[in-house]
This record gives sequence, C-alpha cells and structure tokens, in this order.
Amino acid sequence: MKTEKTTWTVPAVILKSIAVVAVVLFLVIGGRTAYQFTYQVFANQALSDPPGKEVAITVQEGESVAEVAEVLEQMGVIRDALVFRVQERFSEYRGVIRTGTYHLNSAQTPDEIIQVLTGTPSVEEE
Repeated sequence: MKTEKTTWTVPAVILKSIAVVAVVLFLVIGGRTAYQFTYQVFANQALSDPPGKEVAITVQEGESVAEVAEVLEQMGVIRDALVFRVQERFSEYRGVIRTGTYHLNSAQTPDEIIQVLTGTPSVEEE
C-alpha cells in the first residue's frame, strides 16, 4: 500500500516542479520584456547618431498616429512603431499631429519627431 502512494507522489512532484519552473520562466521573460519596452518608451533615444538618415514624410488628412508610426518605422526613422505610439500618447502633443510634408532624421529623438509632426517649435527655435 505504501509503494502505491509513493508511485503516485513522484509524478505529482515532477509535474508541480515543471509548473513552478514554467511560472518562474514566464515571470522572468515577461519582466525582462516589460522592462525593455518601458525603457524604450521613456529613454527618448534617437535611432542613430548624427548625421543620421534624412527622409521626407507626408501625413495625409485622417491618418492616425499608428499609421504615421508604421511609415516612420518602415522608413528607418524610428525603431518601433508601438513604442512611438506610446511616446506620442504620453507626450504633451497627444493627438495634435498635423497634415503636411515633413523632413525628419533618424538622429532626432522621438520627442523631436513628435514636435516636428505637430508643428510645435523646439526650445532652440523659440
């Protein structure tokens, strides 16, 4: 009788151990991913060093921030469209991107790019 009980507890211990390892891995990987995403959002770093890559982008009437961010990522001005969307949402220029043609550079920070897209002069220009 005692042998049967031991036989059933060994698989249970193995399954519980696997579950604990899976949860720990999930927490470590999830935490690391969350940290990296948050760092990218708040670090406000340019994609490249000066002189960077110069591009022209045209924002059409009715184009969303998500669509603009995708174009900027495809053109190599920003690193990640989702990060840019979150940065725009947290900025003081939320929802103010204007239509027009803009000249941007991959050496500009996301804040500078958002300022250009909103037509807001930077501190140096004022």
